[in-house]
Amino acid sequence: MTESVKHTALLLFARRPDREGQVKSLIEGNNERLWQILYQRTLATSAATGLPLVLIDEREQRGTTFGERLKHAFQDTFQQGYKRVILIGSDVPDLRPDHLLRAAEKLDHTDWVLGPDLRGGAYLIGCTEEAFYRNLTLDSLPWQSDRILLHFTGYLLRNAEIIGWLPTLADLNNAADLQRWLAIHRQLPWAQTILQLLSVDFVSTTLHRPLRSITIQSTHLLRGPPRVA
Repeated sequence: MTESVKHTALLLFARRPDREGQVKSLIEGNNERLWQILYQRTLATSAATGLPLVLIDEREQRGTTFGERLKHAFQDTFQQGYKRVILIGSDVPDLRPDHLLRAAEKLDHTDWVLGPDLRGGAYLIGCTEEAFYRNLTLDSLPWQSDRILLHFTGYLLRNAEIIGWLPTLADLNNAADLQRWLAIHRQLPWAQTILQLLSVDFVSTTLHRPLRSITIQSTHLLRGPPRVA
């Protein structure tokens, strides 16, 4: 671990599992338990890096817009003395410790590091303290609009920021996302834990045809990491 990585913090910017289960429905019945599994897996993944972890959930988030809450979360973490901050959410089941360590190492040579998701958003945003304070108007970007990653990348490049990139990963925002993820990863041991939460009918439906019985809730309340529909 380089000296600079030792001054890097991971920032988990996400609702608590019980709150996430109320606002973002992936399955019926055991939805809250599913979010607990995802949240605990994110904590374990973060812990495996050896990097300090800062938790900012809906109780600590400040601001009326997503952009304001995002900016304040970074700012509050930098004020704890860290020189680099890597923000993640709890809805990326394929996130591994090496992704996070690679992000930390990239900040040795870049101002920002971004992990694209499959929807045109980002599952990870990391930056140095200097880069963050050069870009304090980032809260004005259309964070909850289509193609936010394109808007954010353009914003950073216009400000002559250097960007490092991580592999694209899927995040889970609705039942269809879970359907696709389980169809690909159902043999993973921890995917089996998720499957155990589901009824036989749900599993059959998930793996063979589109879901029909799941209600997807939408909200404009406090959210997790930036994404687009």
